Amino acid sequence: MAVTMAFDQWRRDRDRCHFWGSLLPAFLWGVVVATIVRGIAQENPHEFADPFSPLGGLTTPALFVTHGAVFLALKTRGRIRRNAKGAAVLAVAFLTWAQAAKGSIAGVLLTAVAIGVWGAGMVADLFGREGWAFLGSAAAIGAATISLFAALHPEMPPPGPDIENAASTPKTVQVMTWVAVVFLPLVLVYRSWTYWVFRHRVGVRNIPAGHN
Repeated sequence: MAVTMAFDQWRRDRDRCHFWGSLLPAFLWGVVVATIVRGIAQENPHEFADPFSPLGGLTTPALFVTHGAVFLALKTRGRIRRNAKGAAVLAVAFLTWAQAAKGSIAGVLLTAVAIGVWGAGMVADLFGREGWAFLGSAAAIGAATISLFAALHPEMPPPGPDIENAASTPKTVQVMTWVAVVFLPLVLVYRSWTYWVFRHRVGVRNIPAGHN
């Protein structure tokens, strides 16, 4: 009995560590990106004039949780699939605010694309088309990320050097290009193989006894 209780406590502690170890980096990543986009006042770098950075911190976990929930629904069936449904609306407010403050025409167009494919993906999710929902969610995250970099242009980050002065040296770019040429295909092959191996849906009956 004592061993069983200790094991159950260990599992609960492990789950808490997984939860906070996943939530906090996602939140801080959003805060950092939002702060970079917004810029830091040189006269008082510790002062935040508005909640833009905390909103960015809330947006990234919401996006990641929703994207993960859509993928979980794509790969499961039955009760697990129904419980994996999710949606996030913070991204719309965050991206709109970012483009209103710093946006260019390209950034606004990319934001519109991100919001559009995100909405389409969530509609597809409601109708049980998780494959299209996952593609829409992935495309939305990609377009949103590019739109934030478009909002930064030409300063990296504001107020700071322009993109030409902040760029890496030609030698660094050359080395990283060859690294990408060699390793990116390997990563794509590996990810394609793992997706093919785990392509089938799983359900409660696939979970070993005592774990569901």
